[in-house]
Amino acid sequence: MKKNSALYIYCIYFCFFSTLIVACNNTSDKVTSCTKEDSRLLDTLTIPKNNHSKESPESKTPAKHQYSLKDDQIILARVNGEKITQYDLDQNISSMFSKENIDKIGSEECEKIVESLIRSKAISQAYENEMTPEQKAVLEKEVNAYREQLMVKKYLVQHTVPQPVTEKMIQSYYDNHPEEFSGKKIYTYEMIASQEKVSIRKRDKMLTIFKKAADKNDWQAWTKELQTKDIAVFYRKADVTDALHSKLKEIVSSLSIDGDAHLTFLQNKMYLLRVINIKHLAQKPLEEVEVQIRKMLVPVQIKKSIQKVMNQILSNAAIERIKH
Repeated sequence: MKKNSALYIYCIYFCFFSTLIVACNNTSDKVTSCTKEDSRLLDTLTIPKNNHSKESPESKTPAKHQYSLKDDQIILARVNGEKITQYDLDQNISSMFSKENIDKIGSEECEKIVESLIRSKAISQAYENEMTPEQKAVLEKEVNAYREQLMVKKYLVQHTVPQPVTEKMIQSYYDNHPEEFSGKKIYTYEMIASQEKVSIRKRDKMLTIFKKAADKNDWQAWTKELQTKDIAVFYRKADVTDALHSKLKEIVSSLSIDGDAHLTFLQNKMYLLRVINIKHLAQKPLEEVEVQIRKMLVPVQIKKSIQKVMNQILSNAAIERIKH
């Protein structure tokens, strides 16, 4: 089954390292910081090469000039010739611990993290040795997709400069969306409903009775008249509240004053509803909703900024769309 490339790879590494690091949390609270000097004191750990394992990536990759990352030349371990460096250790610590807790990581914790990196490296090498050409091709696609997503994210962070939300924007949004800040609409409704569940045998009879409601102005008086004829119905007049069933609330909210009544069945009972009044509450003052509007507009500004950068990139790119 195909997995989402980015999330799949990230989740595997994150969950694997997180599980192995749990043991670090059980150490003493008084630990020293994991400095570069601490890491240099770690013995260089080497797992012997398996005679059946493939040639290490370092030995088969042609030598070429590469940028030297800080502390990437400090080798803490080798697994079948493939190195694990101080840079790898620092990156894993940064990804798994908050800034406040990083300074509390001592030599013992560093050793445990290095051990987790060794296990991970050994497992990945073992899997690589047994991968089929197809599996390697699929994994390469997944890694490239994840790499591309990281690059897009980093590029947008560096190049997008969202315009700040101005007072004019806030005022404009407030003026153009009064329904969002006017208090709510309060619906007053009338309802005639069956007191008991309506069987299939009685349903036609009740339908015939309820259809006569269109000719009745006073539903309350008509309900009393029906009750004198031993027809099990009841009348209600009220404002819509949370106590009203969600389906009935939805129906009432869709009706207009003096509009047609709506007949519905709910849990084998029959309900006839109509709206007799809609009260609009006063609009909230801008001062009360200004912060809310600002929070709503910030993502909009970010989206506009991203779209602007994307348009600039696409306008300078040679794009060929091929239809099949």
